[in-house]
Amino acid sequence: MSTDKIGLALAAFAPVLEALIVSAERTGAAGKDKHAAVATAAEQVYGALQSSVKEIRGVPWAAVGPIIVPITGGLISVVVNMWNRLSGKVWSFFASEDKPGG
Repeated sequence: MSTDKIGLALAAFAPVLEALIVSAERTGAAGKDKHAAVATAAEQVYGALQSSVKEIRGVPWAAVGPIIVPITGGLISVVVNMWNRLSGKVWSFFASEDKPGG
């Protein structure tokens, strides 16, 4: 399996993964529970999309799962970390806008 094919599959699946993460974040569950729910849903959705998405077809979950799922350094954790940092920046920006002279 070429790294180009894996990269294309990950790029095509990234918006779906982000949607799954956002959905899980809204549940208020514990971090590990949300991660497990996203990992399970990602595997199921990825499998369902394999027959219809050209970039994913022929790239098995076994090739992308180890990149997506690990709780330390996997794409799920990276996206969650980026969202957390971004949301903190957005809220701090709005808070500074509310201050006089901000």
